[in-house]
Amino acid sequence: MSSEHVPTRRRPRKASDCCAQGVPAGCHVRHGEDDPRLGEPLCPRCYDYAGAVLWQAHAGQLWHRFVMELRRELARRIGVPREEFGEVARLSYAKVAEYQRRGLVHFHAVVRLDGPAGPGASPPGWATTGLLAGAVRVAVGLVRLPALGADVVGRRVLRFGAQVDVRAIASSDVGERLTSEAVAGYIAKYATKGAESAGAVDRRIHNASDLATLPVRDHTLRIAPRCIRLPNGELRVRRDVFNAWLDDHAEGAA
Repeated sequence: MSSEHVPTRRRPRKASDCCAQGVPAGCHVRHGEDDPRLGEPLCPRCYDYAGAVLWQAHAGQLWHRFVMELRRELARRIGVPREEFGEVARLSYAKVAEYQRRGLVHFHAVVRLDGPAGPGASPPGWATTGLLAGAVRVAVGLVRLPALGADVVGRRVLRFGAQVDVRAIASSDVGERLTSEAVAGYIAKYATKGAESAGAVDRRIHNASDLATLPVRDHTLRIAPRCIRLPNGELRVRRDVFNAWLDDHAEGAA
């Protein structure tokens, strides 16, 4: 039986642990994969909806910061100035953002070191899997990004979570040599998975009154006021973030 069909606990905690609202901070019920409660906050009043929207809106910038930190960390480990790193190696990656049930994306990425001339050049001798994996773990933890909208919802400093899974990929994992095409095919399965699980709504959201008839979960609807309150001029969260969220989390989506 594959792991996706095994019922799991949502958040096992001590039975006595409760949030500020008196709601248990853990869940000891084992849920099947089709349970609609998966991805729901245990306490909607404590859940940081504004922070979730801001994280989603800044996800691309967070990834950009990660790549910069990774280059810095690699340069530090081999003892060259950051601006000279490109003269000894090239950092390449392919990534896809996959929606979680709670509505936030996480990234799947294949990261590779090549020679300075690019994919056709052999990597330098120091470019080991262990060195790259260690640098990835450190770089993820260094990313910090002040979020916009502090005057509306308070100050937020965004970062990646603690769940970072770094694994080496062998040629056997992709069925061929690790060419750019093979890497793209390897990671495309996550994009396909996200598309297959997406629902849809039949119209765009322009104002709060449009929300009343949408066939979505309460968790999704609670996101709307935060999107509408946040500064749309630079983030464009109402049009880009919330509508994308609805497209992927309409009723019936996995």
